Amino acid sequence: MFYKKLWFKVSIMFFLVILPVITYVVWIYMYSSHMLEEKFIDKSTYVMDSSVEAMGDSIAEIEGFYEKVLFFDRDVILFPLLQKGTVDFETGKQLIIDKIGRYMNNLQYVDSTFIYTHSNQDYIFQSKNYSVEKSNWIYSDLTNTSFDNNIHKYEWTLVVFKNKYFLRKYFPFVNDMDVGILIDINKLTANALSDDNSFIFDSSGNPVVYNVYPALDKKFEDAFVIDGVHKEYDQISYDDGGQYIIGKRISGTELFLLSVISKDSIYDMVFFNRAFSILLVACGFIILGVAFFLRRQLSVPMANLVSAMSLIGEEGDLNININTTNSYEFNILTQKFLEMLTQIKKLKIDVYEQELIVSNSEIKILQNQINPHFFMNSLNIIYSLAELKNYELIKKMATHLVNYFRFAVGANRSIVTCEEEVEHLLNYLEIQKLRYKDQMDYEITIREDHLKILLPPLTLQPFVENSIKHGFIKGKRKFCVSVRSRSDESHIYFVICDNGVGLSEEQLVMLNSTAEDDKHQNIGVWNVRKRLEKYISGVSVQFFSETGDGTTVVISLPLIGGELPHV
Repeated sequence: MFYKKLWFKVSIMFFLVILPVITYVVWIYMYSSHMLEEKFIDKSTYVMDSSVEAMGDSIAEIEGFYEKVLFFDRDVILFPLLQKGTVDFETGKQLIIDKIGRYMNNLQYVDSTFIYTHSNQDYIFQSKNYSVEKSNWIYSDLTNTSFDNNIHKYEWTLVVFKNKYFLRKYFPFVNDMDVGILIDINKLTANALSDDNSFIFDSSGNPVVYNVYPALDKKFEDAFVIDGVHKEYDQISYDDGGQYIIGKRISGTELFLLSVISKDSIYDMVFFNRAFSILLVACGFIILGVAFFLRRQLSVPMANLVSAMSLIGEEGDLNININTTNSYEFNILTQKFLEMLTQIKKLKIDVYEQELIVSNSEIKILQNQINPHFFMNSLNIIYSLAELKNYELIKKMATHLVNYFRFAVGANRSIVTCEEEVEHLLNYLEIQKLRYKDQMDYEITIREDHLKILLPPLTLQPFVENSIKHGFIKGKRKFCVSVRSRSDESHIYFVICDNGVGLSEEQLVMLNSTAEDDKHQNIGVWNVRKRLEKYISGVSVQFFSETGDGTTVVISLPLIGGELPHV
């Protein structure tokens, strides 16, 4: 399992060490971000407070100046007492118009001033951007407004003329006069709206003055209203997740100065980004350095050892070399491992030599087990022919027996050619045919190119002998046995077929078994299979049969490099 491997455990340990460092760096980043946001908001709030205070002071200055004029200027106080149509009235009116013009030139934010005298029903209108339409609009609003005697009740009101916003204030019932002022909001707020992220809103949340139309969501608009009633407050602080919105009421008005601060713009600050980038790069180099060190000192030496052991386990290759490392402990381990391999190679050679000795002894024992078996059968055949006094057949059989036993025991070899094996098989079959005469026949078809391959002796003859011994029953149909060879790209096959009584299912299972426990019941088959396995690996001997329908034996010899050993 992968979780038992060393690299996995080292990786887990590495991450357990690195994780607190990464966590600390992330915490530092988050804490720094929070502190930076707070400081940035505090600074923005301070700038906004200064701007709002400056605009409030300007409005208060205008308001105080006009109150001083209304209550203390002699010409303004006496004007309502003059009779309309007289020279003094016209002179006094012109004098007031001139004074108002001078006052407005000194007060840059004032757009218009208007006076209505109740006793004379006279109307004076002075404006930096004069128009008859504006004058009529003011006059209509002034004459249709009901006032009481509380002068302090009337604060600055937001009004609109031709899509342009103004602040308006009335001073009613001052010496029988109603006096009003219009302040140009664009001029008043020009310094405060120096960028595209500041806006002037009214108390209902509607934008009044802006450089770029503010794209604010519905949640911001809802912040100005609760249950359909406009809130009464002097300050706004709102966070919609991606940006901060701060605002403050301009003193004495229903206007708010709002500033929208994008969080992305906060983190675009060069110093913050540079500091955090350096920190991340430093942490990255530290992590890479530790990882490289662990890999060089632990992972690579361990991988080399595991790879070497895998080669030994999978391929049996003992001629391997392992590079040394900078790790003292792994060098000692590698040295001892290589010394162990040297001892194993020496031991393997010794074991191989012992196995050769044992193998040759086993082959000789197996041949000695087979020779007495055939010797007894041969004597039985000669005895039978002697009883018949058929001397010609006895001579013929004697010749075959001499050749047969010369092959079986005379040469005492462990390997023969297929041609010699077939000649030996012919001697055996001729002996059997002399015995059974017309009751049996045989056919041997071996390919010419297969006659030169090398085989253990007595590879084919025991199977033919078993066919005759167990498949042939006298008095029934003529018994036939055939031996032939064929091949494909990977194997050579020797096939022995007979038309005898066949095998039972139990016998078939037993003969196809390779278990050591079955060798005493199938000594001939077991001997042949054992000798073939000593000669070449991957050999198979398979029996195919049905009761009453003969038996087929297939000996399969795998090719090595496309061929078997041959002469």
